[in-house]
Amino acid sequence: MTLAEIPTDELRGELARRKAENLASADPAATLTAICVRAAAAVYDIRPACVLGRSKSRPCVYARWAAWHVMTLDHRQTFAHLGRLFDRDHAAVMHGCREATNLILVCARFRRAVFHIRESLSSTPYNQSQP
Repeated sequence: MTLAEIPTDELRGELARRKAENLASADPAATLTAICVRAAAAVYDIRPACVLGRSKSRPCVYARWAAWHVMTLDHRQTFAHLGRLFDRDHAAVMHGCREATNLILVCARFRRAVFHIRESLSSTPYNQSQP
């Protein structure tokens, strides 16, 4: 599944349901979240709603952790902010980021997911607006 095949409306609806920023707005945090979630979902061949949801299946959790890892390390999103966007406690986000750091060392598919998310962000207008 490519990024273009993932329905944007599904992702938009899930973020709106969680009272996150509207994807149609010019808010960089909402755009960053949407791009990361879509890219992570594409790598694991799952729906973006699964990344944002409560599923504890391995692909969903790994995709979520990969998105959190990129957003915290590369784009300085706080654990608390990501917790609000993903309807999680900040400690859950901290745990996911810690596990992501460990997985990068041992899991090739997870490394590929992180790389794909970074590539997706570097090829979007979002990246060009950053200082």
